[in-house]
Amino acid sequence: MEPTTITRGAVVNVVIVDGAPFVRERLRALLHTDVPQVDVIGEAADAQAAIRLIRDTRPDAVILDLQLAGGSGFNVLRAVKLAPSAPIVIVLTNLTTIEYHVACLEAGAEFFLDKSFGLDLLADILGHLVRRLTSDSHEEDWP
Repeated sequence: MEPTTITRGAVVNVVIVDGAPFVRERLRALLHTDVPQVDVIGEAADAQAAIRLIRDTRPDAVILDLQLAGGSGFNVLRAVKLAPSAPIVIVLTNLTTIEYHVACLEAGAEFFLDKSFGLDLLADILGHLVRRLTSDSHEEDWP
């Protein structure tokens, strides 16, 4: 697979993976309001559907919970990060011990956020991603 090419003014495509419909709805609303340049191109509630969706749509970023039906978010993370042009993965979970944090980062997640207070950070991260991917300069550091 070739890397996704994003031009100035384009949207950043995101997939939301969470087992709870109300969480997916809240994330969609948050992104629509706070980061309008983000386009939610798909959602999944279980691990296998998430892996298929991500492989089929090739999003720029994935918002991923660790607690999923039919497998864990770790299964999704590992499978997705095997692709040559893997998306940026933002883990957003209630499983926030240091062991989960380290395991996710070691498996390739770029960010690890606690659902209790990470939604503001999520909007900031995706806003920065939009600026980074749609600008001519890709040398910015993450917040």
